[in-house]
Amino acid sequence: MNLAQFTERWLSELRQKGRSSHSLRAYEHDLNSWVLFLESKQIQTVKDLNQIDRKLIRTFLSNELGHCASSTLARKVSTLRQFSRWLRRNTDFERDLSLLWASPRVQKPLPRFFGIEEMLSLLDLMDESTFLGVRDRALFEVMYGAGLRVDEVTGLFWDSIDFKKGWVRVIGKGTKEREVPIGSSALEALGSYLNWLKKLEQVNLKVFLNYRYSPLSNRSVARILSKYLLKLYSLSDEIGLLPKNLSPHSIRHSFATHLLAGGADLKVIQQMLGHSQLSTTQRYTHVDLGTLVDEYHQAHPLEDLLKK
Repeated sequence: MNLAQFTERWLSELRQKGRSSHSLRAYEHDLNSWVLFLESKQIQTVKDLNQIDRKLIRTFLSNELGHCASSTLARKVSTLRQFSRWLRRNTDFERDLSLLWASPRVQKPLPRFFGIEEMLSLLDLMDESTFLGVRDRALFEVMYGAGLRVDEVTGLFWDSIDFKKGWVRVIGKGTKEREVPIGSSALEALGSYLNWLKKLEQVNLKVFLNYRYSPLSNRSVARILSKYLLKLYSLSDEIGLLPKNLSPHSIRHSFATHLLAGGADLKVIQQMLGHSQLSTTQRYTHVDLGTLVDEYHQAHPLEDLLKK
């Protein structure tokens, strides 16, 4: 088997383990660029991998850095490390090539999120005299009320929602299931939306539907939010300085940031978000610290004197 065939085997195993389609596409892209580079150096089989050294890897990384961001390069290194370990476990090749990869340092940007007032202003933009307005209110109430990812909310089924207990059962990354409290405001919005669907006789197994009453796609959620953001930006002078480049994922960030600011325990937030590592959730502590610094500069008497 050549290297390309081994990469397909690895991807197939990841697919069976329930890795998301987005992650699999990224892995495939990373592996393809590596295999093409190796083939250009006449390295095509597992035995040929003995020719790989740090100098060759540095050449590859230098080539890649010319047309991708450092964050993308870091992801490639992570992918190729994982693949190298898999090769060692599943072939006769005994060298651990993962030790040759050095990750580039990446400054992770802090998550972009809505302020509480901005989030409430967004929800107030929906015209609840129309079906689509009621749907949009329910959609963003659920995303904000439970901190759901886009694919989690588009994949939501009615039988996953417990209206009495106020819980929603979610299938997250790696098909991991978790239960999250959803809040009375989101449940009320869902109830109004369900009543509309019943009147229209369009109740589906999936919760969120498009204007044709088919399940809503991830791209549609992004388009819907963009429409409301345009309106919200026009009001930004009234509600404060609204961050740019907000996305549906920013609503999930807002959920976590606002819970942390309200005194919620970090491990509880981790559980609700479905993060496997606490370090992922800890990014929100930096966001909250940034907010504290802003408040300090605005409120401290000496800071005020310096402005004058």
